[in-house]
Amino acid sequence: MQSYARLKPLVLAHNTPILAAAQLALRRPMEYQGEPILVRQGRRPSQGVGLKGHRLLSPQDLNLAHWQIRGIETQIRYERAQAQMLQSEKMAALGRLVDGVAHEILDPLGFIWGNLAHVSSYCKQLIALITAYETALPEPPLAVLNLRDDIELDYLQTDLPNTINSIQGGPSG
Repeated sequence: MQSYARLKPLVLAHNTPILAAAQLALRRPMEYQGEPILVRQGRRPSQGVGLKGHRLLSPQDLNLAHWQIRGIETQIRYERAQAQMLQSEKMAALGRLVDGVAHEILDPLGFIWGNLAHVSSYCKQLIALITAYETALPEPPLAVLNLRDDIELDYLQTDLPNTINSIQGGPSG
């Protein structure tokens, strides 16, 4: 074979990666790109270049294998990009969900907090009214006395302002 070759043949070790072999084959001059490639079968280099211990590899077969590997690499990159995009979409959806939950919680809390000052004022006014009634009517009817005992009015008059102050102070107050 050597006598017919126009150039020193490309000899590769059997364990040369396909991508590296393709790069070496493409570095040959254009007119020699179609020449077969010798693949050394053993682990030690041979003394000369002969066919014993070598196999012929077609540059077209090497090129085909090279492009198949590149196709697989491209597919893997594409799948990774798809997975990353899906993860980004999931995180965006989670952010929208958290925002919605926060909105659903904060709206009622804002409503309560905004009206708490009015409730506090109304409670003070009602307690003042009850005190005025007690002063004006020192001897209320029996039904009113029974209701007063049932609802524990003395306790309510002291505890209701404390409860409202506690709510206004919040969990840390």
